[in-house]
Amino acid sequence: MFQTYTRQEKFLDDFQERYQQGKELLTKGDHHWSTRLLVDLYFKIESEVWISSQKKKQLTLRLSNLWINYIKSLENNGEITDLIKYIDAYDRFFSFLLQVEDYNLFQNSINELLKSFVRMDDLSLLGLSKFINSTSRRFTEQGNYIQVIELQFLLTHLKESLVHANYFDEIMEHIYAILLKIEPSKRPLFLYTIVANVSIKFDLGLQPKNFSNDIIKKVMHMLPAKLKEYFSEIDSVVINERTFDSIQDDLYHLITYLNNIGESSWTMVIIRNLYYYVKEFRSFDDSIQQIRQFIEFSADRSHLNIVYTIYDYLESILLLNGEGRQYSTSLIELWAEACNKFADMKEKEYLLLSIERLNKHLRVPQDESKFVHYLHTCNYLWKYRSIFFSFREEDFWRMIYYRAIYQENDLALAQKIISYMDEKLHCFVEDCQNIQKIAIEQKNTLYTLEEPEDYYFKQNKLHIVNMVIKIDNAGEFSYRIYYSDDNILEKTFKKEHWNDTYIIKIYNDLFSDISPKKYDFTLKEFGTILYLLLPKVIRDYFAQFRTQILRPQIYFVFDKMTIPFEFIYKKGFFLFGYSIGYNIGTPPIMGAKFLLEKEDARKSLPSSTTQGFEVLLIDSINALAPKKWVQEENRKVLLYEFSSGANELTYIKDLFENQSEIQNIQVLQGSESTTESILDNISQGKYHIIYFVGNIIFSESHPSYSYFITNNNSILKFVDLFDALEKQVQRVKPILFFDTQMFDREGNKLKEGLAYISEIISELNYNNIKGVVCRHYPEFDTETKKMINKFFTNLFEKNSLGISLLKAREVFLPKIPKLIKQQLDAGKTVDPDIDKSKNVTIENSQQYLGFLIFGEPWNKL
Repeated sequence: MFQTYTRQEKFLDDFQERYQQGKELLTKGDHHWSTRLLVDLYFKIESEVWISSQKKKQLTLRLSNLWINYIKSLENNGEITDLIKYIDAYDRFFSFLLQVEDYNLFQNSINELLKSFVRMDDLSLLGLSKFINSTSRRFTEQGNYIQVIELQFLLTHLKESLVHANYFDEIMEHIYAILLKIEPSKRPLFLYTIVANVSIKFDLGLQPKNFSNDIIKKVMHMLPAKLKEYFSEIDSVVINERTFDSIQDDLYHLITYLNNIGESSWTMVIIRNLYYYVKEFRSFDDSIQQIRQFIEFSADRSHLNIVYTIYDYLESILLLNGEGRQYSTSLIELWAEACNKFADMKEKEYLLLSIERLNKHLRVPQDESKFVHYLHTCNYLWKYRSIFFSFREEDFWRMIYYRAIYQENDLALAQKIISYMDEKLHCFVEDCQNIQKIAIEQKNTLYTLEEPEDYYFKQNKLHIVNMVIKIDNAGEFSYRIYYSDDNILEKTFKKEHWNDTYIIKIYNDLFSDISPKKYDFTLKEFGTILYLLLPKVIRDYFAQFRTQILRPQIYFVFDKMTIPFEFIYKKGFFLFGYSIGYNIGTPPIMGAKFLLEKEDARKSLPSSTTQGFEVLLIDSINALAPKKWVQEENRKVLLYEFSSGANELTYIKDLFENQSEIQNIQVLQGSESTTESILDNISQGKYHIIYFVGNIIFSESHPSYSYFITNNNSILKFVDLFDALEKQVQRVKPILFFDTQMFDREGNKLKEGLAYISEIISELNYNNIKGVVCRHYPEFDTETKKMINKFFTNLFEKNSLGISLLKAREVFLPKIPKLIKQQLDAGKTVDPDIDKSKNVTIENSQQYLGFLIFGEPWNKL
């Protein structure tokens, strides 16, 4: 990262020293002084204004993991060696977590401690009751009612009756509110899963049905009258091998339905039940597979807290199944996959947590055959860690060794790197040729998390004319490649950043007067290490240059350059000859395009337009589903109602069918409008206009993961839509038109839709399209039809996007002064030129003026 390195190094050295002191104090069992030191270190982290919030979380998580590892050391094969020390450690750890406000880890640690308690024969019910009720208060303050429900049902099972009636009344009100959102026939099963989940989650060793019966018997007399009937119906739920198929379908339906209505937090409750019964009636492998499918399901809807919880649950299952005692490829690949998932979604918080879990399981293997797997994972670990601080130099050298020996076949450099690697690895890495041989043998069996290469450019084997590589202040890589057919490939790395923390140390050592040198590298070897620090995709592009007669121009752009990139070295030459650009700020690597209108029109007009334009019209108005239960009306109603949607689809279809400039219109409507058919049609790359009519469900945390719910009740994410545009086979650049409504994930309509859609399409690569036009008002009256008609009429007359929209607005603009006068002089009749079906005001006139263009407004169809 580009920082003030003297200050950073001083802070990190001090942090590492005090961290080690805290570790030694915990090892000695000195809870008091270790607590004071670690809390003081936390506040020291928070006081450093130059550290970003994400990096502060990383540092704080290291302190939390110190506690976790210590507490684990107090257990011997699940048995607690010193109960007083064990409880005191947990007590201090909980206080630390509340100070740092890590409530997720606080919840997980509470559950782990309770699992230990319920296994004890001499359990103090009074003490446990106080503990559960005190933590219930904490979770109630956080609004985490599911955890409170689980804790109170656990306490009910352990005691004859509930001690704290206030918590009981509160959770019953919460359960009642959820039940009213669910159709009556599904309520008994939902209640059953809530109760049975407690037995499964805390490993109580009881059949869920027996546990459920025990709970109902104990709480029935305390239930409010409105809930007694519902709880009495739980007994009707019978789950056995014969009924499980239908029960399984109902549980799937419940998960989907609860996610649709904004109650996704119940997902894990149902997943635990599914796991238990699939394992009982099918097999262990099937149960794992059942859980795994909800990773993508939750990630598609941006519920990343649930995604992380699922990975955590899978780890606990694998540990119970005997994994983790030695080098566990299953657990390592599980958390490597989690890292990849969160890196792909640019989710740093859960990426950071997953990195720590991966590092925990990534032990040096005793079996030589698994060592390549170990190095392979170390390379991924470096890529994910490159986004954050890297504390251990051994991470850097393991990555460089792997890339030298496995990716670049540089045995001489690999041999020289060995002396800088951790000593415990020397016995494995000394025979470089053997390591390389094993790597070749295992190449097809090693897991991979790489992104596929761009299909179009790989298929056509195009020559690179020139290449721009940009590294910004945060270390993020972007590249833009100009090919021989005037096509452009532009990408940003999500999963690897430029982290030159250690390469700077080597550079400073080599070019200083200090003697003796710490690093014994020649200038060429340093250049090769610098080359290996580049992502493999960029190195692969460089490798292509050697087969080209004319080598391309390579241009580097930096916010701030810390190392002269002229040193980059690979096999006998200093990087092919190139220029370096030095910039302060963040200019786009694509630069600006200034073409004459005539030239732009000539380049933009596809040859296919001699026969006419191709149009793709997509229906996603959710006219049949999804639905929600409305208790007051005692029926299901549409969750995302789009009253004018059918009218809009019909009008747009008729408009295009009656335009002579349109050669063909493909309409994906009804059962034909599925995720697969939409993406297949877009990736064909033959359409000049792609027109969406439908509802968008907005993801506030990850806007590009906002989505349509298609007519086969699946998800069409914008990020997949962008990917399909990237992979277009015929490379026709379309105009995207979004005639949509915007909802949040609870089904509430969002008023400022145009503001939200600008967030959604911020990650769209505009090299693949002509532009984006958005309209986001559900009214579809005569004025709106005139504007849309006029817009496309002007567009087909070879006007630019901006001119077409401006001329379309002229239909309505002359009426604005009349509207102002009408508002100021209330009581006068509506102007006869304005549609009388609607009393138009300044406030709602935005439905006519509220069209936005994204992209270059001078582009033409």
